[in-house]
Amino acid sequence: MSKIFFFALFMCTAMFFAQSNKNVESHHLKVDFLTPGLVYETGISKNSTLRAEATSVFGFGLGPQDNFGIFPLFDTQYRYYYNFNRRFSKDKRTNNNTANFVGLQCYYLSSTPLIGELDPSLLSVILFGPAGFDVFYAGPAYGMQRTFKPGLNLELQLGIGYIEVRDGDHKTVNLRSSSGIYPNFNLGLGWVINSHGK
Repeated sequence: MSKIFFFALFMCTAMFFAQSNKNVESHHLKVDFLTPGLVYETGISKNSTLRAEATSVFGFGLGPQDNFGIFPLFDTQYRYYYNFNRRFSKDKRTNNNTANFVGLQCYYLSSTPLIGELDPSLLSVILFGPAGFDVFYAGPAYGMQRTFKPGLNLELQLGIGYIEVRDGDHKTVNLRSSSGIYPNFNLGLGWVINSHGK
């Protein structure tokens, strides 16, 4: 019985030190304002995280019938934060994964609106992106995340990857199914709910 107790104590201690030895946060929950929704990020190693996002995207139609829609977006990312040591040495903030990162991103944008009805024109697709279509994207990402006191969070992310756009039942734009290489830009502004003030 004492061997089991000491083994359990050893495992708990090892898990505690493994968790406390990470540069990234174990759990990071954020409310996003620009694309309303929730973002959850969890540390999986010293400098790496997995990130899941369920947000919404606005789509606008320009043309004979001005209309709009709000569409669900599901995003997953693997991130490797690479400049913690440099930020530590300059005595800069690193809480809430405040660092630069490289990673891989996959997302799906649904053509089924949560609110509204959108029949996009070609001009609206060019100006506002492919809202109103089923969109699958996968590619590398580079960016930065900064969290300020008391929890305001800013993200900037760039990437280029493979995209597949499938046409829904639209009268004005008929893409059928298109795929290719597509640049990806994301600006995020939100609030970290479980902010750690290191």
